[in-house]
Amino acid sequence: MPLYIYDFVQCQYRIEVFTLDQSLNILNLIDWLLLSIIVIIIICLLLQNIQRYLFKFKEVKNIGYWKFQCLHLQLQLRRIVYIQKQWHMHH
Repeated sequence: MPLYIYDFVQCQYRIEVFTLDQSLNILNLIDWLLLSIIVIIIICLLLQNIQRYLFKFKEVKNIGYWKFQCLHLQLQLRRIVYIQKQWHMHH
């Protein structure tokens, strides 16, 4: 069954664009393209997280566990202070 473009000015079908099989194939290709893009994004995010954790563990190994914990707490406190300052500026 062919798929037509409808001409609203003349109120009739203008040209045959795609057959139904061709349009389904195109939609299938678009689906696979979108799925592959989503999979690539997920893989990139996973690799980024793995890299972040590996860097943390390497840092822990190099400077020791307790020093790392202290640095981590200092960073968290800086973030909290920054958020509080931002909140006070806007309120």
